Amino acid sequence: MTAVVPSMNPARQADVRSPGSLRRIRVLHVIPSLYGGGMERCLLELMRASTPVGGAGESCRVTHGVCILRSADDRLFSQCKSLATTWVLGRRKTRDWSCWKRIRRVIRDFEPDVVEALSTGAWVDAARAVGRSRSTQLALVFHGRIDTVPAGRIRRWLNRWAARRAATVISVSREAADRMIKDWHFPAAKMITIPNGVDVNRFHPADDADECLRVRRKLGIPDASKLAICVANLVPVKAVDVLLDAWRQLVTQQLDARLLVVGDGPLRDDLQQLAENLGCGNSVLFPGSRDDVPALLRTADLFVLSSRYEACSMALLEAMASGLAAAVTDVGGNRELVETDGTGWLVPPDRADLLAQSLTAALDDDHKRTQFGRRARAVVMERHDLEACARQYSMIYHSLTSPQNQRLAKAPEDSECAA
Repeated sequence: MTAVVPSMNPARQADVRSPGSLRRIRVLHVIPSLYGGGMERCLLELMRASTPVGGAGESCRVTHGVCILRSADDRLFSQCKSLATTWVLGRRKTRDWSCWKRIRRVIRDFEPDVVEALSTGAWVDAARAVGRSRSTQLALVFHGRIDTVPAGRIRRWLNRWAARRAATVISVSREAADRMIKDWHFPAAKMITIPNGVDVNRFHPADDADECLRVRRKLGIPDASKLAICVANLVPVKAVDVLLDAWRQLVTQQLDARLLVVGDGPLRDDLQQLAENLGCGNSVLFPGSRDDVPALLRTADLFVLSSRYEACSMALLEAMASGLAAAVTDVGGNRELVETDGTGWLVPPDRADLLAQSLTAALDDDHKRTQFGRRARAVVMERHDLEACARQYSMIYHSLTSPQNQRLAKAPEDSECAA
């Protein structure tokens, strides 16, 4: 896929404004790829929800650009193009040491005020591409990790190098921010935590029982069956194999229960075979990636996530917004979202036996599950509303670029690994 530049690429506006005028800020988001993960969905939702921010004397509106280093899903790519000027660089290898030069050419074309690198996989290339520019601020965002093994010594050093060149580092959970300060030795003064936000108008409880029945019948799920749903990329860090082991233990007691594993990934075939080998294949459905996730969540009784790490799971927040109680592993930022005896159940990771116990208890207690689901939606509406999240990001961009506010000014340049 080659670089894509829409014909109506917005021209950079002259910086001449009268009091009360609208200042435009150009933000280039650099992302490794654009597929169906939470980070990618979060980016698209935030661009959709972007609104002007600022004080009485001046407000600003964000114009977005997106630079995709590798490749993109056709459907998400089409959505992205409708929201922002978009480039796909077609990077084939992780260790492509010239990638930063192509990003720099995009920067020259787009002339952003802020370059925002999402994921540690884009941090170093974005930092090198920005270089010593005085007109462009660098922001790094940490959404989590997809590897089950913590970052090695060289990766930690590279992350620290990128962080020293950045004006700010944004984390989606307090746990992740604390970990970067403690383990990666990031300066605490640069750290900002902005939890992910959800469109509560799109993700909401079912309007009536008939809606749930229609969706279930399309999937071939019996009307009266208890239905648990997991929405995740099928990669090792999500530990869906542990979930299947737990489900095997559950269905020996609850024969009329179903598990819906929504998502795709390199482990899909192996996981389907594992479900058959464990003897629970008849009660587990793998519908792949779906466009109707909000409807699928509304028809379920319980959300489950067996991950070995999460920072601020979009899938979990979407389930909570849909009025679902959740049984999730006690890892990363999950404990910041799920309240034990309030919105769900927290289980140690890689403990299929304990996960099975929590699933059984949850599916057996209709009253508690309903009560937890109502509380879960209230928590999302109070703390994780998409528009409030988008406004926080816009305020960061405003702060980074406003002459009147330089609290988050770029740190002095570092001579190591210089571009």
